Amino acid sequence: MTKNVINKAKIGIRWVGIGQIGIRIISMASTIVLARLLMPEDFGIIALARLVLGFILLFSSWGIDAAIIVEQRRTKQIANTAFWINFFIMLLLGIIILISSSFMKKFYDTPILQPILIWMGFGLIFQSFELVPRTLLNKELNYRYLTKINVSAEFIINSLVILLAFLGFGVWSLVIPQIIASPLRAIPFWIKTKWHPTLYIERRDIKELMSFGKNILASELTRYINQNTDYFLIGKILTTAKLGYYTFAYNLANWPVVNIVKIINTVALPALSKVQSDIDELKRLFLKMTQMTSIVALPIFGLMFGITHELVALVFGEKWIPAVKPLQIIIIFGIIRSIFAPSGRIFLIKKKPQLIFYINLIQLPLLIAGVWIGIHQAEIVGVAIAVTIVLSIGGIIIMLSTSKLLQMSIADFIKVLIPGFLCSSIFVLLGWIFKRFLFSIGISQVFILLVYCAFAVCVYCLSLLIIYPKLFKEIIQLFVEVAGLDWPKTRDQLNSIKTRFFDRAF
Repeated sequence: MTKNVINKAKIGIRWVGIGQIGIRIISMASTIVLARLLMPEDFGIIALARLVLGFILLFSSWGIDAAIIVEQRRTKQIANTAFWINFFIMLLLGIIILISSSFMKKFYDTPILQPILIWMGFGLIFQSFELVPRTLLNKELNYRYLTKINVSAEFIINSLVILLAFLGFGVWSLVIPQIIASPLRAIPFWIKTKWHPTLYIERRDIKELMSFGKNILASELTRYINQNTDYFLIGKILTTAKLGYYTFAYNLANWPVVNIVKIINTVALPALSKVQSDIDELKRLFLKMTQMTSIVALPIFGLMFGITHELVALVFGEKWIPAVKPLQIIIIFGIIRSIFAPSGRIFLIKKKPQLIFYINLIQLPLLIAGVWIGIHQAEIVGVAIAVTIVLSIGGIIIMLSTSKLLQMSIADFIKVLIPGFLCSSIFVLLGWIFKRFLFSIGISQVFILLVYCAFAVCVYCLSLLIIYPKLFKEIIQLFVEVAGLDWPKTRDQLNSIKTRFFDRAF
């Protein structure tokens, strides 16, 4: 059973990884183009719209997808009830957005915000048709099909975004494509699952979903306020341009979490849920996922920190330089967020979503006070410092809670993080010295960027190989198996290459 779950998880990671790489290449290309075609004010306006939409959408967060995945016996019945609950919730929320759009326009003194919100409200109805069939495919770890559909939809959407931006649609180029995104995905999801809702709903299913979902709703509300207090106060007190800079910095700093860590985190819930009855196996699998997450994510954050200025100036343009300092600060929070990402899945598997609510509730007053002080002391740089400190403390509390649920010591958790932290610290330190040397000899920034990245990757891999040879071998084996290759055959080929190299060298 466990071996089968692990094999399915590896296949799932492969396809989620392919999907994330494909989606991120498309998205990054789109972001680079848009950063040059649009103005910071456009990004600030869309950030306000998403802030409002995101808050209202919180009331759809009843943990419906998690309830379907965790359910082990009556999946179809729960899915049917979940569909109708989700449909009527999204319909109601669309009406609320329509009614509240006028107030939001006046509150932020941004007239274009009202029509944007109205169109986004219509898009919620389409989103309601996507959730259940996508979750059913996710539960069965059918990431191959999910990846094909998601990448195809992302390509179409971003192509339309770029086309509209070239045609001069401004901020609307970020709005219109998102409205058609859900139908593009939902139709093939329904075709694949061959699932359709019925009008028969049992009262106990409604009660069960609502009971499970009320704690998730509470935790999502507090989480949203925690994660968007900075956006709200910057948008209200400062300018949309400052909000655009801060949003850019926050999103780029969290890029590894949203894209790299998500590959493992997406597979984590259905994979961990299949071994939930065996606490020892659950703990072992969780620690392994946490270790792999840190091994992959930490060097990416280290690399970003080492080339922040060059990355922003050369890739996105000089107009985004004001985002560099907050970006460097928020990277620290991104590190904490990435290594604790799998922990949230344990709360759901143990059916303790209320713990997330309590943690977010503890953070909330500290965050509001910190952001308020930060804005008045150092504007978006002060906000970045406050957010990083408060939310990092929340991450530590999550670690302590997870350790208690899994009946393991803090030392067990820290032990799996040491290799990634140690080897990343080595290449960051050596990379800093190496970059100063490159600047001293007066070569171009483009060349420095490329050489530094290559140097950092080599130092990190060599550090793992020398200090943790057994772990390095496990990582190589994991990547080989995730890629769908035969490990014994690949291992023999690598050994053959190594032997020929040393024979020629010596």
